[in-house]
Amino acid sequence: MLRFVASPVSGESPRRLAGTANATPFKRRRRLQHFLIAEGFVLRYQEAELPMRLLKRLLFFTLLLIAVLLIVSLFLPSQVRVERSAVIAAPADRIFEQVNTLTNWEKWSPWHKLDPNMKLQYSGPPSGKGAAYAWQSTQRNVGNGTLTIDESTPPQRVGTAMHFDAGDAAGSFTFQPLEKNTRVTWVMDSNMGKNPVGKFFGLMMDRMVGPDFERGLNNLKTLCEAR
Repeated sequence: MLRFVASPVSGESPRRLAGTANATPFKRRRRLQHFLIAEGFVLRYQEAELPMRLLKRLLFFTLLLIAVLLIVSLFLPSQVRVERSAVIAAPADRIFEQVNTLTNWEKWSPWHKLDPNMKLQYSGPPSGKGAAYAWQSTQRNVGNGTLTIDESTPPQRVGTAMHFDAGDAAGSFTFQPLEKNTRVTWVMDSNMGKNPVGKFFGLMMDRMVGPDFERGLNNLKTLCEAR
């Protein structure tokens, strides 16, 4: 809405000085413009549509940001890998047994330490291929899921298939002899698919899960070196 502010010099209303009633609209408008300039009037606008304009701009920039993120996600990798290693002063077969037997995970797994009260249910053989367990936890960083050993090669490698609330992943432990020590490498591979949100989440996977792997390997190191 257009509002006029009276001149502090003359105090006259611009509507009175705009012209007579017999003048055409064009002439009245021209006279009013000249009067405003000559008398030093300040023309101010009060935009009733200002909030709507701001809302439209906000919507535009939001859609633009979403479009940019979608385009960027096309170039992000779908495959995500988290990998950590530790050298343990123990023979490979001793460490292998702690990983190959799932009930032993309660002694060193970082997630068992995060929630000692989580519910565990074992199934299949106690160790080796086919051994599995499911867990339920109220802790957000533990959640619910299942883990199954799908590969067991003593004392070299243990492969696992994991199902989480957020998706699936494949894990593995490899045991490399180093004279009196053993290098243990823990790997998790996950496919984030084509979901843009999943791809951006994958960028944070190493930072989120990597420290858990490090704690687990340290626990495994303490456990195996103490025997």
